[in-house]
Amino acid sequence: MIQNKLNKLLIFILPLFLAVFFAACSSGDKTNEEWQKDNDAIYEKIKNTSGWEALEANHMLYGGPEGVYIKVIEKGTETESPFQTAQVKVNYMGYFLDDKNQTFDKGGMNVIFGVDKVVRGFGAALQQMHVGDKWEICIPYYLGYGTSAYSTIRGYSTLFFEVTLVEIIQYP
Repeated sequence: MIQNKLNKLLIFILPLFLAVFFAACSSGDKTNEEWQKDNDAIYEKIKNTSGWEALEANHMLYGGPEGVYIKVIEKGTETESPFQTAQVKVNYMGYFLDDKNQTFDKGGMNVIFGVDKVVRGFGAALQQMHVGDKWEICIPYYLGYGTSAYSTIRGYSTLFFEVTLVEIIQYP
């Protein structure tokens, strides 16, 4: 009987404690406005940094020059690129280029997914890659997760990925 009451009390108190704990730990974090301003500045810096180039498909896909920027790390020997509906095998990692350079997606090796099942900017980059290419990709928030938070990704986040296109598995 006492154990049952303790369990009920714990179920009520534990979430409250965790909420207070995480709120206290994050009190030094940036506001959404600061986060957006910093991410906009990071994106602007990338656009003007040598070695980064606008994805060729930006104008066609998004109606203007603003969009995904890439840095070619390694060129593959293949010439094949995936269609939007293809499945691909990639090695990748996602991170923020902020003051902490924190990883938001550890990705992995030989991960399989559909090109049309990822954020628009990532899918657009994949469609321009050739098998064997290794790129660093910069995606502005409006071609990523937008203004809303998603999992550990805050709204207005400029996303960075390091991606190697290993294989195109299937075409429609």
